[in-house]
Amino acid sequence: MTRLKSRIQYLLRRYANSESSEDEEKELFSLLEQPNYESEIKTSLAELIEATDNFEIDPRRKGRIIEKVFGYTEPNLQSPPPKRRVFQLNQFAVAASVALLISFGSFLTWQWLDSHPHEEKTSLTTNDVPPGGNKAVLTLANGRQVILDSLLGTESFRQGSSVVTNQNGQLAYNIEKTPMDVVFNTLTTPRGGQYQVMLSDGSRAWLNAESSIYFPTNFTGNERRVRITGEVYFEIEKNPDMPFKVEVGQIEIRVLGTHFNINAYDSQDIVKTTLLEGSVEVIREKSALTLRPGQQAQVTSNGETNVIENVNIDEVMAWKAGFFQFNSADIETVMKQVARWYDVEVIYEGKVTTLFGGSIPRDMSASKVFKALELTGGVHFKIDGKTVIVTP
Repeated sequence: MTRLKSRIQYLLRRYANSESSEDEEKELFSLLEQPNYESEIKTSLAELIEATDNFEIDPRRKGRIIEKVFGYTEPNLQSPPPKRRVFQLNQFAVAASVALLISFGSFLTWQWLDSHPHEEKTSLTTNDVPPGGNKAVLTLANGRQVILDSLLGTESFRQGSSVVTNQNGQLAYNIEKTPMDVVFNTLTTPRGGQYQVMLSDGSRAWLNAESSIYFPTNFTGNERRVRITGEVYFEIEKNPDMPFKVEVGQIEIRVLGTHFNINAYDSQDIVKTTLLEGSVEVIREKSALTLRPGQQAQVTSNGETNVIENVNIDEVMAWKAGFFQFNSADIETVMKQVARWYDVEVIYEGKVTTLFGGSIPRDMSASKVFKALELTGGVHFKIDGKTVIVTP
């Protein structure tokens, strides 16, 4: 360790523990303000957090560190929270994963430097779980199941009038001859999987983990109809003569050409349809809602409907961008997404009252996600095989 890095860590540790003298605080923030030391400072902060169990900073002191190191001003608790943006991995000019954690309006950013790994002797790393990836099962019209894997290279086969190509985590259906009898396929992602499909009309669907889409290999008649479970994002090709319809249980979403996301996991009591572009109509029995971009329709299992204005699109679409993103979420909400992506079971021992917000990349191993969440000081994790134990 360089003398400068050692000094920075010493000053950071003293400041975090409210032990620094006035001169030490002046020295620390003088260093933080010098651009030439930016890399050393961020590396020092990351290594200090990684090497220290239950690393915490007094809430009154977090804001100054974050503002100086990462140029982000802590939001005022008395004013509405600002729109949180998803950080791209290259924004800190380091080959690193970034986690931004927010707890009760104050936050601490943890930067894990993959280019400077450090071994940790904890249950998190010794029993680590890798992130999910591109994997799914395609059930053909005859019931045969094809295991899809982005590592298998390019594969092609015929279904009905379409030639199906599988490459790099995406299926593509291309009509090559006069449509024959319509046949249906089902694309299903497991826990820890994601996939996308280009339908025969050029429309695209992205499936999150533990989701499915049932669709024809080519569209005929006066409509285009599919059926889904879980969470799916659509980009629909416009065709006024053949509206696109999505079935989700007892709900139907009708569109002409638009971009929208449907979240309809069985584990929750609500179906959320969020419109990004265009117009959709959400129908349940005799009730219908027409959405504008930025709105979200929520329909409960007993038929109650509600429209949320100005929904946080970044949060809704974070999964497609490769992130977990939360806004004042409780631990159960956080762990539902984490468990689905890492294919783990969760056991709670004690009540965790901390609320979480911010963004964490989904391409990190589970231990790094949990290490980031632990920075709030209100939760701890233990990995035991495919089980995660959560404690305050």
